[in-house]
Amino acid sequence: MKRIVIACVLALLVAGCSSKPSTADAKRAVSAVLETTLGMGNARIENFEINGCVDVDGADGVACDASGTIEISQMGHSAQIPLSRRFRFSKASGTWVAHPM
Repeated sequence: MKRIVIACVLALLVAGCSSKPSTADAKRAVSAVLETTLGMGNARIENFEINGCVDVDGADGVACDASGTIEISQMGHSAQIPLSRRFRFSKASGTWVAHPM
């Protein structure tokens, strides 16, 4: 009985750990980069996807290709900019953070 409980606890711990961010977590991380480093707080990312995630040698996290469309609205005008970039995603204090590569 004790072994079954230990096996279940270990299975839950492993299932809770993810080697790559979810699409929603990655989108939040990329949005934060746009806001903090580029000053694009009013930008929205549409049709966001990540793929091709691989472990990064010599650094924490994973590198993923991100794609989508950045929609910016400024002074009554809007523009759509294609997003196609590679990011390294790592966890800091339990939150995914994006690092442009």
